[in-house]
Amino acid sequence: MRIIFKIVSIVAISGFITSCGVKGDPKPPPTDEPAPVTKISTRQIGKFGLIAFDYSGVYKDGRKIQENFHFEIYKDNKPYEADIKNEGNQYWFFDQLTHKERCYQIAVKTKKNRSKLSERVCILPVKIDGYNLPDLKIINTDEGVLIKYQNRDLINLYKVISPQQFTINIYKQIDGEYIDTEVENGKTYCYYYTVYISKNVETDFSKTVCIEYRDTFPPNPPTKPKIIKNEDSSATLIWQESNSKDVIGYIIYKNGKPILDIPIKSYYFIDKDYKEGDVYTIYAVDKAYNKSIPVEVR
Repeated sequence: MRIIFKIVSIVAISGFITSCGVKGDPKPPPTDEPAPVTKISTRQIGKFGLIAFDYSGVYKDGRKIQENFHFEIYKDNKPYEADIKNEGNQYWFFDQLTHKERCYQIAVKTKKNRSKLSERVCILPVKIDGYNLPDLKIINTDEGVLIKYQNRDLINLYKVISPQQFTINIYKQIDGEYIDTEVENGKTYCYYYTVYISKNVETDFSKTVCIEYRDTFPPNPPTKPKIIKNEDSSATLIWQESNSKDVIGYIIYKNGKPILDIPIKSYYFIDKDYKEGDVYTIYAVDKAYNKSIPVEVR
């Protein structure tokens, strides 16, 4: 009995030690199979089909691919040599359309392995009648770049930062005119467009037009300035803020001399050395450091 008890005890202890050392199921060995392409979109732009997809360059187990890879394109189940462009993880290519439906699949290929084929995506071309694509009219305003389109069509607007740059990402869909407020003083912005025909169907691209945004427009001034005399020798200067959206603060002059070197971001100022007859002048200042017309109070 003692011998049996010892054997059972040894087995139990061994099992306890072994189970304590196991934290979970063993991980499978790393794979060299690339993850497949999963996010594909298609659009018709004029007489061309646009096939776009995102790819982060990882193996099937999520690890970053540590070798060169390329894409194999299949058009109607046959290999197709596509001129693939990319911007970061976004890739795309164009294919001239005919009257027939065209379908595409994509595989990722490395030296060692190949991914599974992506889902099958297709484009059934739509006939697009001739469209006049007049140049966009772009003008600097105090709020941003004003973009004017002459016709009454709904258009897809594209935005880049140089005439040589190209993007397939629609910036805005507009009708008539639009103010692009996402601009910075001194930077160049370029725009082109397509006319919206229907979902995922557009005309050819228009000519690209560019402008350097220059904010030379003074903001609206503050209003209703008032001096409130305090019990000590100080006074509080208050005003109603400017209604311009790009105002960053206010500059105050006292008797013709600036009180502070930088704009204050408040609607009041306490002058601890106030004297009867002091004259204050207030300017609103915008992001480009344009000053409004002065507002005076005494």
